[in-house]
Amino acid sequence: MTDYIKNILQIKDPNLHFTDVVFENNDGRETQVFIGTVSLKLDRCPHCGFEDTLIKNGHSYQTIKYLSINESCPTMLQISKQRLRCKNCQDSFMAKTRSSPKCWCKLNSANLSFHKLKHTGFF
Repeated sequence: MTDYIKNILQIKDPNLHFTDVVFENNDGRETQVFIGTVSLKLDRCPHCGFEDTLIKNGHSYQTIKYLSINESCPTMLQISKQRLRCKNCQDSFMAKTRSSPKCWCKLNSANLSFHKLKHTGFF
């Protein structure tokens, strides 16, 4: 299911894995929600470089509005990001994805073009 969803959404991040698609009622509108997880597979701490010192330290959840061509059914991504902590340096960090608002600003060109045309009054 992961590859199918990633192809539909045109997401190429190898660390992002989708597990489910649900429909929720948000402010009276049916919303399509893709549920996924971002996890890291590291052997060393990126801060101190020690091997085999990383432990899982919970998750952080993020909901991202995704630009959809079908306005009657908005689309959202609900991403669970894995947190890791180093037993050696006590530093903690989180799995990152290009699908988060801070680092994912690239919308696929078809959606972006449609979005621009719509807001200029063409549609």
